[in-house]
Amino acid sequence: MRKKPSFKEFLYTDYYILGPLSSGVLLIVIGLYFIIFEKNQFGLIGFCSAGLFIMFLSIIRLFILKNLFNVGVEVKGKITNISPIRRSYRVTLEYTYDNKLIKTVWISVRNLKIQNLKNLEEVTILLNPNKVKQSVVIEAFNLSN
Repeated sequence: MRKKPSFKEFLYTDYYILGPLSSGVLLIVIGLYFIIFEKNQFGLIGFCSAGLFIMFLSIIRLFILKNLFNVGVEVKGKITNISPIRRSYRVTLEYTYDNKLIKTVWISVRNLKIQNLKNLEEVTILLNPNKVKQSVVIEAFNLSN
């Protein structure tokens, strides 16, 4: 049985969880500013609803990753490129599944674990067998037994 990452590990590894979650909190704080200091309820409604919607997207991504760790298949592949983008890394993956060469991209939080992955020739990739481009690198998560 595969060990599953905690919420904190998902948060600090996958950018599509951390980015929208922090942006959503910021939008809610801006909405609260409008109601407290500007007495503008439309600012509160607009910013808070946008923040909640963005946070909802982040939670959907969390469920997608949790499902990936439940039904995912481990394959060996390689990282062909890691390029920095603002506060994240764009990790380009290449692997073979069902005798097809698949190239996909995973956006990760910028941290030392991801930066050190470029030195590995072969990595273990967890992919969804139903959506083969939905994948993550297992070594990026703290899954020590």
